[in-house]
Amino acid sequence: DLEANDAASATGDGSEENPNSPRMIGDQEPEVRPRTPPRKTRAGYPRELVLRPLTLAQTMSELALEAPVHFDPVRASGSMRASYGITRLAQLSLFYAFGAVDEDGFTTGKAVALDFQYLITDWVAAQIAVPMYLDPFAVGVTLGAPLKFVFADKLALEIGRDLLNIKLRRFFPSIDDPLYNEGQVLADNVGTLTDDGSLRFVGRATYQSSPKMALGGEFGVITPDFSLNAGGYVLRASISYSPSKRFDLGARLGFDNLDAGTETFGVTLLAAFRI
Repeated sequence: DLEANDAASATGDGSEENPNSPRMIGDQEPEVRPRTPPRKTRAGYPRELVLRPLTLAQTMSELALEAPVHFDPVRASGSMRASYGITRLAQLSLFYAFGAVDEDGFTTGKAVALDFQYLITDWVAAQIAVPMYLDPFAVGVTLGAPLKFVFADKLALEIGRDLLNIKLRRFFPSIDDPLYNEGQVLADNVGTLTDDGSLRFVGRATYQSSPKMALGGEFGVITPDFSLNAGGYVLRASISYSPSKRFDLGARLGFDNLDAGTETFGVTLLAAFRI
């Protein structure tokens, strides 16, 4: 009893006493190694652009707006994307084109698209989208395999989104270019054959310069009508500012088709809000 009381007084409450191995008075205290603190994990949807998953968090909603402006000739358009995280792995998006303005006036958008993504692993997803032009009716399908690789929580490389575009009826509609759709309608009305689709190999690199700021660049090639010859090169730079995980502002500057020169050079203003 005396030995037990002495052991209990050494620890304050006897919590470290082992009845099967009592310590005698004068024995050396056993070495106690400090426990390794648990690894910190990030909870919720991250503010940093490079750390965001390929799909939204479960039950999270996002509204994103894009407003491309081209300079020669001057024209502007606008589109909206509403997305919802069905689960952590599945995301559904609805795209709608408002319309476009150029020197000839306003052109109604008339284009919508449904886009579904399923996260296979943390770095790859499967994508299927159905873009539609409403009057006259035209429809296509887009298949993709978005890939995202993150290095040191600072650099992200992405490729594989909107990889294969296939015309199903009349022509393949564009969501962000109503003037292109209008040209396709005119071509279809006079019996001109439109492209059966395209392959799109466009990659994006994003550098997180601070928790709020990210800088990026896009480069790739688009092959119309599944031709082996490149139809145009994409070259753009971007900047994104995220004051919180729920709100983004950004801009993209560059060429939609480098081969077309100044005709496709412009800036796109971006905004996104999540709840």
